[in-house]
Amino acid sequence: AIEELLSAIEAAAGAGDLAEAARLAEVAEADETYRPAADQLEPVVAVGKALGRAAEFAWADPAAILSHRVGDKVSLGCEKHGSVRGEVTRVTEDTVVLTRTFWVTGEERSREYVIDIAGLTPETIAELRPTREPETPDEQIAAAILAVAAEDGDALEAALNAAPDHPLRERYTGVPPDQGLADNVFRVPHSTNALKIDGVLDENEKAAASRNVITMVRGDGADRHTATIYLYHDGERLYIGVDSGWGRGWDVYWRCIFDGNHDHKLSGNVESPRIDVSISCPAPGAWQGYRNYAVHTAPDAVERVSEPRGLERQSSRMNNRKVSYEFAIPLAELGTRPGQTVGFMVNHGNTGKRETDYFFPGDYRTEPDRWAELHLLPVGEPSE
Repeated sequence: AIEELLSAIEAAAGAGDLAEAARLAEVAEADETYRPAADQLEPVVAVGKALGRAAEFAWADPAAILSHRVGDKVSLGCEKHGSVRGEVTRVTEDTVVLTRTFWVTGEERSREYVIDIAGLTPETIAELRPTREPETPDEQIAAAILAVAAEDGDALEAALNAAPDHPLRERYTGVPPDQGLADNVFRVPHSTNALKIDGVLDENEKAAASRNVITMVRGDGADRHTATIYLYHDGERLYIGVDSGWGRGWDVYWRCIFDGNHDHKLSGNVESPRIDVSISCPAPGAWQGYRNYAVHTAPDAVERVSEPRGLERQSSRMNNRKVSYEFAIPLAELGTRPGQTVGFMVNHGNTGKRETDYFFPGDYRTEPDRWAELHLLPVGEPSE
């Protein structure tokens, strides 16, 4: 239940709704359901409340910051109206409404200005930036959550370094310090840990892997949620463990797609090594037609093929009713080896319609130059 709560808080923060993140934390604090695990709940609530103050100390998008200024009088510079001073009355993802009150022959009147946030001047954007630095470990972790959402690797590193003992710090580690999340580059450490593909993310697998929080974006852009992927290799096979942050359903599955030689092209081979491939695994109880393996011979050409020896996948229901997945694929099938880089994207099904599927880094199935990267660390080089 706490994991589900934290995922919901992260999703609200990622969507820019910092007030909702704080509200979720406050509701949970008063909920008797969590009392048996009060020690684990306390840091989650503290970080959720810190997110409610985050506009003061951590960079978020202008809409998120303006939403915390509702009721305040501000001056905004914009391309359309010049400089406008008024009370912030409404904020949407794209616009802010300022209400200016004035008097005419003793009668109070008002006028609304609908301002495109994208049209705010650089000076106004600068003034909207944080007014202070994060002061507590909880505020540092809140800043880390916003850095993940903003794909700002430098800000993430700074926040985590400033909160070395926070119990939630490990959740947001796993990104190389010289690679920002904007680059979507993930380390894949080597481990001799035996691969056990049963759909259950056990502690040995988590300890061997790098842990990476990603944001899944719905195809129509109307929603997003976080998921966590665990990555390592044993020199022969690539392991991918997934805490999907999503439940079950007839059309729910998880798919991993690879640009094996990282040439930013989809031109796989019908025979092994196939190089550019995808592997899908249905959620428990989902339609088994989603269990497939295919080669991508061109951006718009996908062909189902026989599975190579060593290819495995499985799903399992977690305690929080979300679904976890595990995959193992031979490095030789991808035409790669330790020390090299593999292009990578994922998506999961939802309702059976493409526009409501979720994707990371985005719906770029035919654009491998926009995919994430998996850097396979050399044999003998662990995650630390």
